[in-house]
Amino acid sequence: MSPQPHTLAYVLQAENLGKDREQAVVALKVCGRDWLVLDLAFSNDNLWRAEEITAIRQIHPGRKVLAYLSIGEAEDYRDYWQPQWNQRNADGKTAAPAWLGAENPDWRGNFCVNYWDPEWQAIILKQADKAIGIEDLYTNGDKVQPADHVKYVRGFLKPLQQAGKPLFVIEYGTSKKAQQHSQRSAAADGAVLLITDRLLQTIGTSYYNTK
Repeated sequence: MSPQPHTLAYVLQAENLGKDREQAVVALKVCGRDWLVLDLAFSNDNLWRAEEITAIRQIHPGRKVLAYLSIGEAEDYRDYWQPQWNQRNADGKTAAPAWLGAENPDWRGNFCVNYWDPEWQAIILKQADKAIGIEDLYTNGDKVQPADHVKYVRGFLKPLQQAGKPLFVIEYGTSKKAQQHSQRSAAADGAVLLITDRLLQTIGTSYYNTK
């Protein structure tokens, strides 16, 4: 993966950039950002096309396009979501799998998961293969943390790295000691780590612009 970027755009709702896909691609293509973090799909499960990603990279030398992959939350608009997960059995108990937790109050349709659970990992790792034409993965979401959190995260990412998928990992402001530990772990795993004290938002309040 290329060195740390000078500029970064975080765009998870590219369909809002124009009246159609073509306009959205042009908006991304001409923006001046070094790296672009895009959702796996243009909208919902309407995946990006390889030629669109090529066009987005084309006029900005060295630009990286990264696919957003949430490993810490399940999203009910993805194709892996099962309708019964929102239902309850006759005894009133939830029909959701044991690894699925409560809905994120700040993001409707997103549910916390035990990301270290093998069943969930088997589901979400398949999503990485949908990053058509996108070289790298941006991983996010780790709010429910067991004591050996770092070990679980590194174990989770290992299959992606073995599959030849470079990784870009983000960590929000934590203690200096925790940051140093994350930096050592990222270096050992061959991942690029970005530590920030700003929440990265979608279009409108992110670092994205068209200059």
